[in-house]
Amino acid sequence: MKNFTNKPMELPLFPIAADIVVCYLEMSSLTLLFVSPSFYFRYVDDIALIINQNYIEELSNIFNNYHLRIKFMIEMGGDTLNFLDITIVKEDTNITHN
Repeated sequence: MKNFTNKPMELPLFPIAADIVVCYLEMSSLTLLFVSPSFYFRYVDDIALIINQNYIEELSNIFNNYHLRIKFMIEMGGDTLNFLDITIVKEDTNITHN
């Protein structure tokens, strides 16, 4: 029998539990913003979104104050953003990828 004491990521239910927590965080946190993101995509615990620059600090505070053990890191991409194995590119008013 495996000892899972020091390796919580190996627990069979961990991915499901993580997805439930992030989904609830997403629903409750995004409703606190005064503006909705123009683009929002989440894969497990990685989130890519487009929001007005004036709301980045507010968004960071809302997400990071959700729980003491959950901390988000913000990467500002400008016209490009690396997300998972894709580069998201803003071209005028369109969003493309390569």
